[in-house]
Amino acid sequence: MVLSEEGVVYGYYMLFALALYRRSYILIGILLACCLLSRYSIVFFACSLMACIYFYEAGKNFRSIFYGATITGLVLITLGGAWSRLMQFIRLPGQYLKNLESDPGKYQEVMAQGLGFVPWLQGFDYYWIYRFMLVSLIMLAVMIFYFYRRCSSPLFILAGLKFTLLIFYHLILIPYPYLFYTSVWVSVVLVYIYFNHVDPIKPVESS
Repeated sequence: MVLSEEGVVYGYYMLFALALYRRSYILIGILLACCLLSRYSIVFFACSLMACIYFYEAGKNFRSIFYGATITGLVLITLGGAWSRLMQFIRLPGQYLKNLESDPGKYQEVMAQGLGFVPWLQGFDYYWIYRFMLVSLIMLAVMIFYFYRRCSSPLFILAGLKFTLLIFYHLILIPYPYLFYTSVWVSVVLVYIYFNHVDPIKPVESS
């Protein structure tokens, strides 16, 4: 774990979970940008979250998240000199698929011994697994949005975050073990939140 750059990603997601629980909207926006620029895993969850805030909560909450995420994203992309590589970043999932097709033997060991469901799906087409993951993440995002109005507890949205990470990492095509720590550390934060959750569920602020 310490030999990869993933430690920063773990920190982003752990703080993001805490910000969601505390309903710290500006921090949610800042950390949302950090998470999205580090991993694709919550892109559909992010869309669902923004839709929930926009339709079911006060407008100021949506603006806090939107401006926090936008400004943070622009600053990080500019400081990192990433404008010229944005398309390369966006096309990364397709590049992974091409790499698997062009040199499948290179990844056979990690795919056979890795965590998640991929070791069990060795006989399936790579594109099928990838599409199944996308469809599952989209369906989960829709369900989060649909049920948020009925259950606006921060624990509900955190459950949506956790299920999103489970689906993404358990169906990721090249399941390097260090990737799974993101979901594990978020679980640690959720356990801490659950055992320290004493406030009653607060109703969603109406716009």
